[in-house]
Amino acid sequence: MDWILGLALRPNGEGAIQLACWLAGLGRGHAFFPLHVLEDEHLRMVLRHHHLDEVTEGARRAARAALEPLAARGAQAEPHLAQAPDAAGALAEACRTRAADGIVIGRAGRREGGGLVRLGRVARGLLRSLPAPVIVAPPDLSLADVGDGPVVALVKLAPGSPVLDAARALATATGRALLAVHVVADEEEGPYLPLATREHAAREELADAEARLATWAAEHGLAAGQAVAVPGRTVERAIGVAVERRAPLLVVGGRRTSPAGALLGAGLGRELAAISPLPVAVIPLGP
Repeated sequence: MDWILGLALRPNGEGAIQLACWLAGLGRGHAFFPLHVLEDEHLRMVLRHHHLDEVTEGARRAARAALEPLAARGAQAEPHLAQAPDAAGALAEACRTRAADGIVIGRAGRREGGGLVRLGRVARGLLRSLPAPVIVAPPDLSLADVGDGPVVALVKLAPGSPVLDAARALATATGRALLAVHVVADEEEGPYLPLATREHAAREELADAEARLATWAAEHGLAAGQAVAVPGRTVERAIGVAVERRAPLLVVGGRRTSPAGALLGAGLGRELAAISPLPVAVIPLGP
């Protein structure tokens, strides 16, 4: 698979490169186009004190140093620089121009700890536009953190499944098994009812979901054991199952939104990408 690799060149920003190292080390034909974007606003500030050649040469040196682990894995690691008004737009344009399979980037927030900014501006922009599948890695991800379990797909029980299709392709491209996970959302309805009544209703709902999932899985070519239904809150349970199964990737769908629309809700893909301790691949589902 061919990937655009976004280079942030910031402290604690090696997660995307470490994920690329893992992919490159699989020996399955993964190729990378490492790209660092010099945004116009940043350039306007630094060019008050430095010549453009100095800035670009400094960025190129920093990018080459950051890419040394990828070069050590035998991957093409010569960085490319672009000048553009917006880094997310430049990465998306590179993906379209090169007909790449997707984009690999890092997020701002670490796997542990809080902070108001979790995804970072560029990651947020890409997850709003979703020009292609976007894999978001925690910034402090290391090779040792990449799990040895199946690629996990968070699925809904609807005809056809772009998320399952993408997860299946990623599983094949990484030599991993595939696991489809359907979360039966805990709605917390009827808190005034006796606990035994609520527990009985939850068991019935889960049993119904498992039956529907078995039919759905067979229709989508999944073997026994490749699909599970679990109860709980969607984000927490999806991450919990992925961590328990030592998944290298969690695959989820996302819809394109405008900046104004994104203010109305994070969206499941963006929410998972912002807090997951493992890389999240967000697959475009349309507007």
